[in-house]
Amino acid sequence: MRARLSHCALLLAAGPARAEWTPTAALQFRAEIVPDTLTVGDPIALVLEGSAPAGGELLVPSFADSVGPFTLLGSEDLPVAAEKRAPGEDELRVSFSRRLRLTAFRTGRIGLTPIPLLWVSAEGDTFVAYSDSLLATVASVLPDSVVAKIGAGDQQGALAQIRDAKGPEELVPSRLWLWILLGAVAVALLTWLALRYLRRKPTAVEQPIAKPAAPKLPPELAFRKGLDALVAKKFVEQGEFKEYYAELSLLLRRYVEGRFGIPAVEETEREIVDAVRADRRWNAADVDWLRRWLREGDLVKFAKMDPLAADAARAAEEASEWVARSTKEAAERARVEAMSLPPVPPTPPAPAASPVSSVSPVPSVSPVPTVPPVPPTPPTPAASPVSSVSPVPPAPSTSPTPSVPSPGEEPR
Repeated sequence: MRARLSHCALLLAAGPARAEWTPTAALQFRAEIVPDTLTVGDPIALVLEGSAPAGGELLVPSFADSVGPFTLLGSEDLPVAAEKRAPGEDELRVSFSRRLRLTAFRTGRIGLTPIPLLWVSAEGDTFVAYSDSLLATVASVLPDSVVAKIGAGDQQGALAQIRDAKGPEELVPSRLWLWILLGAVAVALLTWLALRYLRRKPTAVEQPIAKPAAPKLPPELAFRKGLDALVAKKFVEQGEFKEYYAELSLLLRRYVEGRFGIPAVEETEREIVDAVRADRRWNAADVDWLRRWLREGDLVKFAKMDPLAADAARAAEEASEWVARSTKEAAERARVEAMSLPPVPPTPPAPAASPVSSVSPVPSVSPVPTVPPVPPTPPTPAASPVSSVSPVPPAPSTSPTPSVPSPGEEPR
């Protein structure tokens, strides 16, 4: 049967009840003050250790706010074996160990009366064991001479030895500011002289030749180069999946932005999916794939999901296949659009200036209008010697008058 440990308030164990306590050697109790010398207000420790035969109830001393002339600051129970045998005994015993933190505000040598430890046996009898009387020396923070005069009742002499507060110190004006001002003026003067000297002898500074900017890579080529660099970093082998998915997602977002002109680098997954769904170049299967692919990457980056190395490789393979397929579809779409456009007519050359009578080649687009034929002038009839009557002029022929061929026409 195991003994029970209980706390016993010493204030309640006074008066006639002490006559019922029977001292016994079966109880072992020890108290010690560590250290036994302190200054006013410094903490010290009171260690209580005891043991009793198993089978009864051991009443451990407890205190409210003070232990005799000492003020109680706190307490703690130290770990001990629950049951053990005393040397030379066969009976099991129960032990305890407690540390009390104390302090004192009264100077001099102060003592602590013996502390009782109670044990109630299984038959109901109460036994007691007392600790030794304890002493501690409390020193004052004042000098010994002042303490001696206070103890002798010479309060005035003690106060005379206590130093009064120092009076205000007289401040001597410092000239440090003058030296600082002179130093600042000297630095400014040297700086001005140096700048003036450098301006008199200008040095020819060779202007760096601006290098031409590197041509921008096509979106699919930029994606493949970025993917090769990402694999070379070996994030998957090192278990850094968050960094791997972050860079892989950025590569695909840049491809979407470069290929289709859709903002995707700084946008969220929902904003990207809404933008591509409104684009007629995207079909429903590609939209669903992109939404699922971006969501898996976000789960790794923000939800701290732990994927497998195979999942990381699959994500990169799917993105690479989709980039290749979308690049091919974009090229085919551009070819079809180029074939469906109407041909652009060539610009005709400007005709050279030439006289009307000269024959010059006529452009095939706008022929020169035909010049109307000029009717011939009828000949003047000759005077007849036979008759003075002028003959009737012959009627004009009904045959068409040959027309002047227009430029570019064959003569008829």
